[in-house]
Amino acid sequence: MKKLSLYLSVLILWSSCDNNPAKKPLEIDFEYLKQKIIIPVEIDNQTYRFCLDTGSVTHISTELRDKLSPKFIDEGQLTDGNDRSQTVASFMLEKVTIGSLEFNQVEAVSHPEYGAFKCFDFDGYIGSDLLQDYILQIDLEAKKIRITKDIESLSIDLSLGQEMYLINRQKTPYVWLNFGQSSFRDLVMVDTGMHGIYDLSLETHKRLLDHQKINLIAKSTGAAITGAFGLEKEREQFLFHFPSISIGDFTLINHVNKGTHAKNSRIGAKLLEYGRMTFDFINEEFYFEPHQKKVMLEPNKLFFNITSMDEKIIVGIVWDENLKQKIQFGDEIIAVNDWDLTKTEYCDFVLGPSIFTEKSNSFSFRSQKDSVFTLEIKREKMVFGE
Repeated sequence: MKKLSLYLSVLILWSSCDNNPAKKPLEIDFEYLKQKIIIPVEIDNQTYRFCLDTGSVTHISTELRDKLSPKFIDEGQLTDGNDRSQTVASFMLEKVTIGSLEFNQVEAVSHPEYGAFKCFDFDGYIGSDLLQDYILQIDLEAKKIRITKDIESLSIDLSLGQEMYLINRQKTPYVWLNFGQSSFRDLVMVDTGMHGIYDLSLETHKRLLDHQKINLIAKSTGAAITGAFGLEKEREQFLFHFPSISIGDFTLINHVNKGTHAKNSRIGAKLLEYGRMTFDFINEEFYFEPHQKKVMLEPNKLFFNITSMDEKIIVGIVWDENLKQKIQFGDEIIAVNDWDLTKTEYCDFVLGPSIFTEKSNSFSFRSQKDSVFTLEIKREKMVFGE
């Protein structure tokens, strides 16, 4: 079996001179759902829902693959963000259209969706490989993406540009993220398909801890992150406090998140809520234009992470030491306040509002030994030292 090429060789044509990329950027409205950027993509004169994911290769759902019956190319190994690998097939799409931009002979992989990903009902993903000859701007405030070949056609502060590294043949974008005023920094993947702001690679965290640039809040075991090929393995987990992280002209104070077991740190789609991103794949420059230069967060204490397995809502990672004596990874959450989760469709829960909305929440659990019990958990603000 040949190794699957992650490079998509495409012939790109602009179908309308009115959208000449050297003069006026192509603008496309998008939907923003649970930190996913959803754009319309046309294939065979039908419009489909695709997620814009700069951390992914371009791929289509198995349902769309079966409908289109594209030409089979090859099989090979693909690795997701949890370092889980699976054999996937690649296919040739004759033409893919985004707005007035046409891509001919597009190679795309196809594999089943797992866990919460199934709930978004995506027909596929547009990866950075497809846009490597263009400049992409994502403007959440306007709910628009813009595509061009001329950076001057965009409304952008060029002084905010920083070097962007395009890794491997997929052209995955990476930029430097800084810690406070120090010289310490982390080369991070800019992954618009990722939920959250910043996930620190555990390969990097020890160096930062040793130099007191981040703080370890808690350690535990469990699993929380669902990747393309399912839930991560149950293993040791770390919860970090980042006193100050910066990207370009933007600084975020008091960010809290668990580390990732992926090989690389990542910044995700939630960063778009703080400013506009521009990926200049042509000149290998990245721009982040913040709405304000500094944001201080006031995170709530994280008692435990919630995740899913076999379409059940379960405890993922327990961070609070007292709670570790009462709940553990795999315990099912059957109710929150008056919300009976056993009578709730799984995807309604995934796409619905956060369950941590009240100052005090009543959680009902079913343990793996089938005992049922209820715990009252109050929301508390985290307090950080100087």
